[in-house]
Amino acid sequence: MLARQDELNGILRALDDRDGGIDSPAAREIVARMKAQTPAEAEAFDDVTGRWSGYVHGTAIADIALRGLPDARIVVARQQWWHGRPPVPCWTRELADREAASIGDLLAFLVASGARVVNMSWGRAERAYLGNLQACAPQMPDGERRALARYSVERIRAVLQDGMRNAPQVLFVGAAGNAGASLQEENPATRFSLPNFIMVGAVDRHGAATDWTNTGAEISLFANGDRVPARLPGGSASFPSGTSMAAPLVANAAAKMLTVAPGLDGARLRQLLERTATPNATGQRLLHPRDAVEAARAEVVASGAGTARRPTPSIRSAQQAPIRGKP
Repeated sequence: MLARQDELNGILRALDDRDGGIDSPAAREIVARMKAQTPAEAEAFDDVTGRWSGYVHGTAIADIALRGLPDARIVVARQQWWHGRPPVPCWTRELADREAASIGDLLAFLVASGARVVNMSWGRAERAYLGNLQACAPQMPDGERRALARYSVERIRAVLQDGMRNAPQVLFVGAAGNAGASLQEENPATRFSLPNFIMVGAVDRHGAATDWTNTGAEISLFANGDRVPARLPGGSASFPSGTSMAAPLVANAAAKMLTVAPGLDGARLRQLLERTATPNATGQRLLHPRDAVEAARAEVVASGAGTARRPTPSIRSAQQAPIRGKP
């Protein structure tokens, strides 16, 4: 696919326009192209754009998370998903155990690498496992599928909680997901609350909650997820949407807070981000980066320690794709 980078980047920009309600020539062209596709062509188109969107996902997140932080360092953590139709491999309890262990190793790697902020687009929702099993194991009884999906989520959730509790100096920032559903219904592995973990939902450019952001009591902060400026491989601009774009805005703010107050731990970073948030008309707390940084600076001044600047790693691990191609 790398040989088709420019073509695929153009498709994603067109889908960004279409999904963002921008009436551009590229958006009109992609809509016409998709309407004219045969079922086989549509399947092939969805496959290649879906793979490319996943490939470039981390590029966009890194660009958003590091903006305005020229001295920051970034550690990239890669995850593998199943692929194909039906998906390969078909999910099993053994694979669930192996995935949970690998996620535990990944979290430990990020922390050992010096991460102070970890951006997480890796919800691991129960519904995704169910979809896998329905496609590749249609003969499996429904109750057995549901039990395996729930087991997978709970195993990963336990590993994530243990890893976060063992790293109180780190703020973990999670994307809430783009299904327009409740977290209780989706049941992602990240559906929990800890002092140093903050779940982020998405609002549009006007500060109103989007119709596709997931909702739930665990989501304590919202940020813009609507056509967020980012970069594609090769450096060209893109404007993806999704909670995966809202979360790195919060990670970016936390990293900037650490440049003026490097002694803040994960729990205090979360507290200040939430305390300085601005409620919108429907009660969601919206990220206010400038106020959060000033609150962090004030803590240092109040302590008499003075300010100290140092490179702050903003760390990301990408999994959950932006909403390009959303009907």
